[in-house]
Amino acid sequence: MEANVTQSKRSICLDRNHRRPGVTILDSLLPNGVPVPCTWLITADPETASDILSKDLLREHLDTNRNAKALWLSLENFIDDLRMEIDAEGINEGQLEFVDCYSSQLGVESLERYSADPTNLPHLAMVTSKALSNLNGKGSLLVILDSLSSLIRKAGLRGSTEFFRVLRGKTRSINASLLTSLNRAAFSEAVLATYVEIADVVLELVCASPTGRLRVRKARNFNYDTSWLPYQIDSEH
Repeated sequence: MEANVTQSKRSICLDRNHRRPGVTILDSLLPNGVPVPCTWLITADPETASDILSKDLLREHLDTNRNAKALWLSLENFIDDLRMEIDAEGINEGQLEFVDCYSSQLGVESLERYSADPTNLPHLAMVTSKALSNLNGKGSLLVILDSLSSLIRKAGLRGSTEFFRVLRGKTRSINASLLTSLNRAAFSEAVLATYVEIADVVLELVCASPTGRLRVRKARNFNYDTSWLPYQIDSEH
């Protein structure tokens, strides 16, 4: 995902607790990087390729060092299909663990190490906590909730909001970052505002044919550029 803009090169000293997102368009909007740990929320219109942006952020996280790990809570895909997508993106699947929250929705028995029914939030929280505990201390960790929109549809707004708050607290307690997405066209501004308040960094993607537009809506307690930038999907980026 590349910006259709030319940015002047400049040298910026990052705080040791900050790191660049590693995605060109985001690096230009967040020149001082983002704190680690960080809770990312992508609010996006349909057809804006927010899933590609999520995978870009995942790839950059895993490329930081060979000990980096990720935990993917999948509510929208079978894990085997997700593995094929990740492999096609050139992401090292060996650095990922999965929580299968999809098979149970179709009445299929999961073969994954971790699985949970997303309509049973206490059980999902327990399984996620177990996975986090097992991954804690094994390298820098990114947790992906895919997606917050699906969780709300399955478990309801109130329970999903509390789950998200608790998950943010758990990830921060072990110095892990959290990434999720929300369909901004499917929920009211009041609902969006609730999750914007919880997150540390909020990215907003909107359709603007023939390109999309992206901005940083919020970055808690650090500098960012509020400009809207156009982007196109590049086969190599």
